Amino acid sequence: MHLARREGDSRGMDSFPAFFPLRGGRVVVAGHGAMADAKARLFEGSPATVERIAGDAAMDRRSYEGARLAFVAGDDREFRRAASAAARAAHVPVNVVDDADLCDFHTPALIDRGSVVVAVGTAGASPLLAAVLRDALEAHTPRRIGVLAALLGRHRGEIRQVFPDLDRRSAFLRTMIEGPVGKAALGGDADLAAARLEAALAEVHQGRGGARSP
Repeated sequence: MHLARREGDSRGMDSFPAFFPLRGGRVVVAGHGAMADAKARLFEGSPATVERIAGDAAMDRRSYEGARLAFVAGDDREFRRAASAAARAAHVPVNVVDDADLCDFHTPALIDRGSVVVAVGTAGASPLLAAVLRDALEAHTPRRIGVLAALLGRHRGEIRQVFPDLDRRSAFLRTMIEGPVGKAALGGDADLAAARLEAALAEVHQGRGGARSP
């Protein structure tokens, strides 16, 4: 999918947004203080293991080996420089709080809905602006949208098998999202949403829906 660029925009993205899978992964947070605590809190409830380190361990590349991501926070720039260099030596992308020159990536302002995560970034230019935009978007992001995404994810293989054609599959998914399945999921009844989705797929399997898109 291509993003539309408004007339008058003279440049493209300054940074590319990407999502790192967390299940089974390890995230290292190096340093002490409120900012280090804040980075660790980002992963509360996630399937990642968060490891806090400080002192000599933060400057040892072995502390970072195998991690998915690393975050460094501290008042001492030499500490930040040494810790970020250690993470980078272990081939781990690192974010250094309030030190853009040492960052491999920037932390966006997040809306966390489980399987659905909305991220707003400014390439490090203005975290406050990102937060303001995040707050504006949050009111329009249903709280249970992650439940719907997880349900569709669990049935992804079956849906692809039933609808190998991309256009037909997209039409089916849109009907599920905008129809009774989505309504049940967003209304808090995950079991009913699952039953409705399974019934729709069963109807296609049995031939009552034919090969047509719903």
